Amino acid sequence: MTEPRLHLAAAKLAQAKARRGQPISHILMEDGHVAPSDMLGAMAQATRIGQPVPQVVVADFIASREDVLDAQAQHFGAMVLKRDDTPPDPAVMDLLPPEFCLQHGVLPWMRVGWGTRCCWPPRARMTFRRCCISCRPTLARWSWRWRWRRTFTT
Repeated sequence: MTEPRLHLAAAKLAQAKARRGQPISHILMEDGHVAPSDMLGAMAQATRIGQPVPQVVVADFIASREDVLDAQAQHFGAMVLKRDDTPPDPAVMDLLPPEFCLQHGVLPWMRVGWGTRCCWPPRARMTFRRCCISCRPTLARWSWRWRWRRTFTT
């Protein structure tokens, strides 16, 4: 095999082992946070009451909120940002005007490489995705190297 093919094969193998896209219930059971019998009951209750499984797991104290948040981050391929561990960088706060941040519920958090990590609450994720088309021209006025990545905050 040639050198590029080896790198491609290694990248595909790493992606296959990643948990991105796996069900959150599967991740919680695989990590040992929830027993399969408890998860079966939580899934049945979630179906019965029409709520997502992670909310039922936290509400019934089957797993902690932090465990579910970590599982959600792995499911979506995102980072978990906690104010105590990684406080927001004051240098990136001025990259977006406050009106834009309040209107779209987004907060610039820190620089990672050429991009900037922004966080928003999970409930606002779909709203923010819908407004991304209108965000790009706004962001281009401040910095042309913006890259949006999903992050969750507690």
